[in-house]
Amino acid sequence: KGVYVDQRRVGGLEEVMKNPGLLTRPLVRLRRSWARSRPGEPFPGEVNLQAHRDLDSSSIARVMGILTSQHYGSIQLAVVSGGAG
Repeated sequence: KGVYVDQRRVGGLEEVMKNPGLLTRPLVRLRRSWARSRPGEPFPGEVNLQAHRDLDSSSIARVMGILTSQHYGSIQLAVVSGGAG
């Protein structure tokens, strides 16, 4: 239903695809905050990406492209089924 960063909604998937800044801005803020609190340490770029199983792979790939463009290269992907059995 939406794209979230740190449990905060940044927009709907279509909105983020049209305006990637909705996603990149909070990613940059998190990376900068991390760097300020750990001077001299390399940024690990770890992120957990959750997606509904019905989401097409091209949309997931586009979101992953945005993540990697912001130095988040260690991506763990979790697929959410959307309901019980």
